[in-house]
Amino acid sequence: MIGDLFDYTGSPQFSAREKAALRYADLFKQGEHAIDKDEVYAKLAKHFSEEEIIELGLFCIEVDGVSKFVKSLNVLGWEEACELNPKLNAASPPRVAAE
Repeated sequence: MIGDLFDYTGSPQFSAREKAALRYADLFKQGEHAIDKDEVYAKLAKHFSEEEIIELGLFCIEVDGVSKFVKSLNVLGWEEACELNPKLNAASPPRVAAE
C-alpha cells in the first residue's frame, strides 16, 4: 500500500475519500496559492464535513511545519547517520519495512 502512494490517483487501494485527502495534502505542500481556490474546498466537501476539512488542514500544517523545522535543525536521516558512524548500523536490529 505504501508503494501506491506514489500514484494514489490510479490506485485501487485508496477510497475516493482517501484520494481527496491525499490530493489536498499534495496541493497543500505546493503552497497557499494551490489551496486558495473554491474548487479545492468544493471537492473536499464531497467527502468531508467542514470540521473534518479544518482538521485535515491542521494536520497538513503540523506535518509540513515539523518537516521544515527538522530540516532547519539539519537532522540527519538514519542512512546518513550510519554513513557517518557505521557502528550504528551494526548495533541496531535489522530494519523491516512495514506491510
